Amino acid sequence: MGMSDYNRLRAAFEFSRDKMTPFRQRRFQAITSYVGGNYGDGQGEKAHPVNLLQMAVGIYRRNLAARRPSVTVGSRKKERRSTAKKAELMLNSILDEMRFEDSLSRVVLDALFSIGVMKIGLTSSKGSEMQGILHDAGLPFADCIDLDDLVIDMRAKTWETMQ
Repeated sequence: MGMSDYNRLRAAFEFSRDKMTPFRQRRFQAITSYVGGNYGDGQGEKAHPVNLLQMAVGIYRRNLAARRPSVTVGSRKKERRSTAKKAELMLNSILDEMRFEDSLSRVVLDALFSIGVMKIGLTSSKGSEMQGILHDAGLPFADCIDLDDLVIDMRAKTWETMQ
């Protein structure tokens, strides 16, 4: 990558980061209301005897991500049913090892306050460390991406045209 490409990429990054600032500020205000006077240095909103926002978020979160999803694999052909059952057991085991329910619960909580983004993929065969989390080599992962760490192409008109 040449220096002019680097400068263009940096300018695009800074532009998108600046355009996302109002969304980050609104999210911060919503989280401050959610946790009340217990957030940060305690200078946020005063404590509420009954925090209805916290109650609502808890209810929605439990309904949207109560537990780990499970996979059901089947086949119409009798000779493939045992292979389908093995695939089902393997996929459910992988979801359990990944602790997928934790990532799903976190992304649902993020989505209730702004936007929930999850990065899903396969680690390289050498292993990988993302955000301080060590993922097993060659296995899938699902990690929640915090809005403060997210930069998206704010000039794009649709999700498909983002670069």
